[in-house]
Amino acid sequence: MNNEEKIEHAKGLLREWKATHHEEYCNFTDWMHDREGPGFIAIFNHAKAFMPQFETAVLLHLKDDSSNDVGHLEKMLVEGGMENHLLTGLNTPHIPGNIFLPMLAWMFYGRSFECMVEYGEDLIRNSKTNFLIRLGAKHHIKWIIKSSIALKGRTEEDWANCI
Repeated sequence: MNNEEKIEHAKGLLREWKATHHEEYCNFTDWMHDREGPGFIAIFNHAKAFMPQFETAVLLHLKDDSSNDVGHLEKMLVEGGMENHLLTGLNTPHIPGNIFLPMLAWMFYGRSFECMVEYGEDLIRNSKTNFLIRLGAKHHIKWIIKSSIALKGRTEEDWANCI
């Protein structure tokens, strides 16, 4: 099975899971769409627990006003084995509190990219958000849109219709 076939197989498993766990999926999406950001914070905390140096790298990235590319953060997670960690979570759905299946289903089939952009826009508009976070949010919105197109999760036309 090549990589493309593995991805399609995983997507099929996620579609099946989503169809049979509708309430759990809906609860997760509510959690992710909460404007206070508890879902994003929980996922970030999970990434920090998996890879403690990730938090420092993210904070340094946010403080670097000349950086608008998060490729180095992605590379850190890939090289650290995050893909295998996610696959382990995908293969162990019976563990209580396992967020991998709803998270991956939301990312493939939900309004994940739109939600991330909306959350970033809220951060930018919030007068209590400091300048560095606003600047980081602006760059991340651009990155999210570019990534969604590169991953074929959305098209340029999809984003044009959102504006």
